[in-house]
Amino acid sequence: MACHTRDSHSRHYRFGQEQLSFSRRCGDPCFSVFLVPERIPIRPIAKLFVAVIPFWFRLSHVSRTRNACVDFGRSIFSGDIVVVLSDFGAIEMQTTLVIFSGLPGTGKSMLADKLAYELRWPLLRIDDVIGEIPENPNVAFWDSKVAILLGLTETQLELGLNVIVDSVFMNMDRNHAQNLARNHSARFRPIYVFVSDENVWKERVTTRYRESKNNNVATWEQIQHQRGHFRKWEPDTALFVDSLHSFDRNYEAVLNFVTEDQGDLKPLSDLPLVEGKYHA
Repeated sequence: MACHTRDSHSRHYRFGQEQLSFSRRCGDPCFSVFLVPERIPIRPIAKLFVAVIPFWFRLSHVSRTRNACVDFGRSIFSGDIVVVLSDFGAIEMQTTLVIFSGLPGTGKSMLADKLAYELRWPLLRIDDVIGEIPENPNVAFWDSKVAILLGLTETQLELGLNVIVDSVFMNMDRNHAQNLARNHSARFRPIYVFVSDENVWKERVTTRYRESKNNNVATWEQIQHQRGHFRKWEPDTALFVDSLHSFDRNYEAVLNFVTEDQGDLKPLSDLPLVEGKYHA
């Protein structure tokens, strides 16, 4: 499978008659590896620990011809699968729950789509759960849809899968998502997407509504109603992404946020959670 990357970042290494093709940023599913010698002379000690000099890279894809895409410089402890290439088998590492939050028309779905495509992680969208929206949907309607979305999210985590969720995450639903990550020992990576220029945001929303043939696409007026109930994200509890910046710049920030350690990320405030209540 071809890697979607610039040629300038590509590196090639030859082992015997086989060639490994390494690239700095690739778009296929990733897992990380330790390289361990086939024969370790101190096998009894190796049962207690594996002493190796790790190659810090991420193996994005290995085809049947053993072509590989590798990202050097990244820690293996990033939530992907860690494989020890020795007689000791595979070690599965921590999974990741990524949520994209933001009001309609801010560009969060484009970022979520690209991230899911490149990492090959399951993507769950609130738009795929909602179905037909009644003329005057109440809070109970939206709560029921969020409950389905979070239920599907938990299923992925139970299976040990990384998962990306694209929704507005208006209020308590983001706390419920954080709680799911905790319950399944998964890393929680919330991303808040917004547009800092009101006029630009309004123009994008208006154009999208005018060009769309979907009656469920929100109007500017409907979004402003949602805005009045949207709880502000607490500082340092999420990656804040301003869609006024270029898509490539924002995506690079998102990818780094998801795949690298975020020791300074603060958890959301612990609030009382009520099952089925996500907008209050």
